[in-house]
Amino acid sequence: MGSASALGLGDVVGKLEVGFEFDAIQVETNSGDHDGGWDYFPDDDVETLVEKWVNLGDERNIKRVWVQGKEVTVPR
Repeated sequence: MGSASALGLGDVVGKLEVGFEFDAIQVETNSGDHDGGWDYFPDDDVETLVEKWVNLGDERNIKRVWVQGKEVTVPR
């Protein structure tokens, strides 16, 4: 919300509420069905998985993408 307000877009983006634009990605953090690019351990907590994705992830980890509330196709 802070970034949206700083850009003068606080009434359009920055909240997960009805009426706000929705841009998001779904990230697959484990290497279950693909080569995720990093080691995955069953006891990794959410914070560790996000940290690994931010530092080591790439397009192979992106499962779904939404732009302005509509799901778009991710090229493979």
